[in-house]
Amino acid sequence: MGKVIARLEQLGKTRTSKTYTAALNSFIRFRKGHDVPSDEIDSGLMGEYEAYLKKSDLKNGLLSYRRKKTGQRLHMKWEVCMQEIVKRHPNVTTEYLLPVITDPAVPERRQYENALHLVNRKLKEVAERAGLAVPLTMYVSRHSWASIARRMNIPLSIISEGMGHDSETTTQIYLASLDTSVIDRANELILKDL
Repeated sequence: MGKVIARLEQLGKTRTSKTYTAALNSFIRFRKGHDVPSDEIDSGLMGEYEAYLKKSDLKNGLLSYRRKKTGQRLHMKWEVCMQEIVKRHPNVTTEYLLPVITDPAVPERRQYENALHLVNRKLKEVAERAGLAVPLTMYVSRHSWASIARRMNIPLSIISEGMGHDSETTTQIYLASLDTSVIDRANELILKDL
């Protein structure tokens, strides 16, 4: 991994090398400083590493977690509304912040995926009841956050960091695919002026 990071730096891919460095450091912390031969890295080890948010990820009002897709370590302020959600499950004994992974007999990944499917199904029900044309999902919530941030003129670098993207170019591509209503409004104005 060190060689890959050095090569990325040589190629001028600074942000990608930082992402790889953060992922490597995160894995080293997970392994408590002990190296692991590449032939011992299997799905079980990676499943343990990518496990859902743990109570230990929350310290001094700051939640730190690793985004699975990019490996980027993200940090965010623990808001009161987040704590209210956790408080709804006071009697659940688990190392995780939310009672999603609770059954030691069932693989953690399966429990996580089942919970995600349940949340997405419930979000779609909310969208139907509210009469929304677009079905809601966790993915749609990411799109919404990015769109709202862009409309509020939040700098691209901040949106990129919040999305966990490894480059602002990725964020630009992502945002370009989101909300065509701005272009539609521009076309309306132009057509009215003709």
